[in-house]
Amino acid sequence: MTPAERVPESPAGLFVPLDDGCIHVVDEGDPAAAALLLIHGSGASLRSWDPVVPILAVSHRVIRIDLLGHGLSGKPPDGDYTTPSQGRRAADVLDHLGIAQATVVAHSSGGLAATALTEHRRDLVAALTLIDTGPDMSAFVGPNLSISPAEWPDLTDAQI
Repeated sequence: MTPAERVPESPAGLFVPLDDGCIHVVDEGDPAAAALLLIHGSGASLRSWDPVVPILAVSHRVIRIDLLGHGLSGKPPDGDYTTPSQGRRAADVLDHLGIAQATVVAHSSGGLAATALTEHRRDLVAALTLIDTGPDMSAFVGPNLSISPAEWPDLTDAQI
């Protein structure tokens, strides 16, 4: 995004401009309290957390994001919806907001982005809670493994 481009306004939050699109963010609760980052799953938006936010915002700073391609967020011009990219974008939002550490709570496929965020930027994640998230190596941002998915059922404890 160039400086000349206007960042849209949202009555429900703000838009954080990133290199590959604007992320819709709602930031509620006490700014001085411990931060919670809530990440939705596929086909959802930050609104999926609406029922629990009033309870959480009493004692926490609650940050909800619409991942790119969801809710009010933009779409990446290159079509990059990969798990590591979504995790990087979540880290960029926390950096933009000046949050040094957050407890990350994610639902379904949002857990993959949360896992990538945790692996990519461990310094930002105080704790991680995954709700109904299945395993998927697309969240892995480290070096390539020499173990193929077909070999996973036969892994020994030492290999794991």
